[in-house]
Amino acid sequence: MKFSYAIILSQDLEIIRLCDEVGDEIGMKMERIPELADFLLALQEKDYEVALFDCMHMDDIKLSWVKVVRKIRPKIPLIIFSDEVNQKTGGKIYEEGTFHLCLRPVQRKVFRDVLSAAIALKHSTI
Repeated sequence: MKFSYAIILSQDLEIIRLCDEVGDEIGMKMERIPELADFLLALQEKDYEVALFDCMHMDDIKLSWVKVVRKIRPKIPLIIFSDEVNQKTGGKIYEEGTFHLCLRPVQRKVFRDVLSAAIALKHSTI
């Protein structure tokens, strides 16, 4: 079986567990990285098929980091996890080319569908 590879920035054990379990179901290996600097370096060094970014509470500072991720890998499907996002910030997130914004609590079936769609998109653009 050929595996897809994703990178996830998170320290939330529930999100990490969800990503690992759904990844296993659909044949995707997750590289978990808990620190932002290491996440950005890994994105520069390796070609992942999906990037997952756990922002907890989205604000302008975290939005600036989303912009950095998009500059490093503009074509990678980026999925963001957050507790809450106001309408203005949500719009800015999507303006940056974010593939999907998952608000907590994340529904497993929805996340599986989103992750599968992200893989399909990445493979269709190769």
